[in-house]
Amino acid sequence: KEDSHHFNANGRYNKKIETYYHVVGVADRLKHVSIIYVNGESEGYHNWPNGDKLSLNSDWSIGNEPLNLKHGFNGVIDEVRVYNRALSADEVKELYLFTSAFPPVE
Repeated sequence: KEDSHHFNANGRYNKKIETYYHVVGVADRLKHVSIIYVNGESEGYHNWPNGDKLSLNSDWSIGNEPLNLKHGFNGVIDEVRVYNRALSADEVKELYLFTSAFPPVE
């Protein structure tokens, strides 16, 4: 779609199998930017052109590419949260520090 955006956390982060990661995607409509955070640190960003708007009517997905289901996430996704505003870098870091204080039970 014209108004769709695709972002992933495949950047410079050295991912390990059997390891939990805290991943946050922030879409800031006012600043026209989307940012991916992994374990509280910025992993990458995408600037949108000024006229481009993120639409709540667009298809949203977590863990796959909407147009290419062959590249789905092979793992577990839990504790998904959706906010009605863009989180700041400090808020993302605070969420990571809070959730890492309570590691998953094996």
